[in-house]
Formats: sequence, C-alpha cells, structure tokens
Amino acid sequence: MTVTTESFTPPPTSCPSWCTLPAGHPWEHYYGLGATRYHSRKVWTGAAQRVEVLTQEVAYSATDVRTLGPHLSLGDDHGYVPLTALEARELAAALVEAAAELEGIEGTL
Repeated sequence: MTVTTESFTPPPTSCPSWCTLPAGHPWEHYYGLGATRYHSRKVWTGAAQRVEVLTQEVAYSATDVRTLGPHLSLGDDHGYVPLTALEARELAAALVEAAAELEGIEGTL
C-alpha cells in the first residue's frame, strides 16, 4: 500500500445514523495519512476522559477510502484507546471492582 501525502479531500458522504457530529462535518488532513474523518457518538464524558462510539474513515486516494471501526473509544483530547465490546465489558468490570476496593480502603482511613 502506498500512502499519499497530498492534500486530497474526498467528496462528502453521509454519516452513520448514530453519529452526533454536525451533518457534513469536514475531512481533516494529517501528514502521511491522507484525509481522515471521524464519526462519533459520545456516551459519557468525565472530567478528563470520555467514552464514545467511534468510526474513522481514511482516504488514501480517490479510489481507496477505508473505514476503521466502529469501536468503543476510551480516551481524552490527546489520544484514544480502541476497545472491542468484550474489552469494554472487561474494563467496566475492572472499574467496578477497583471502585469497591477503593471504597474499602477509604473506609479504613
């Protein structure tokens, strides 16, 4: 696969029905990656983290546009961690377990 660095912008496409970004939201350009567009539905936003459903479209050329996802994303404004449904359930269970342990520790102080 050859990755283009040119500033190619694909024609607009429709968003998935679950995307909550404004209709027709733009493509962005990243050096060495090509035009990229995210589709997002935020599920939860905390003080420094967010959980969202996310799909990424990457246009390497006019005839090579690929979709990555959808997946769950846990992250902040500096990056994200893609999660499968199983990984998300495991993370949720781990957070519940950690919260119970923390409550036990706080109760002894």
